[in-house]
Amino acid sequence: MEKIQLIVKIEGGTGSVFVDFDSKNTFHFKGAGVFEKEVEIKEGEKAVVIAGSEPSDGFVLITIKKQQKTLATAKFTQTVFYGILPFTVKP
Repeated sequence: MEKIQLIVKIEGGTGSVFVDFDSKNTFHFKGAGVFEKEVEIKEGEKAVVIAGSEPSDGFVLITIKKQQKTLATAKFTQTVFYGILPFTVKP
């Protein structure tokens, strides 16, 4: 198992987002701020499912890191959004 960091930034204050790595690692973040979670995951090719909303003029930024290396990032500015963010975890 490898440890990675999930960083979610919600800019605008009224947004909400779900990030689903698998059935054991599903997270919900709500309101303005920067939220961080450490996730243990098997190495290999992965994808996280993202769904949420940001009704204000703000945005939602999702970043996945291992140590200081960015594995994937996505920015959502739509009022309602859904996406799949692929990344690879190496030992």
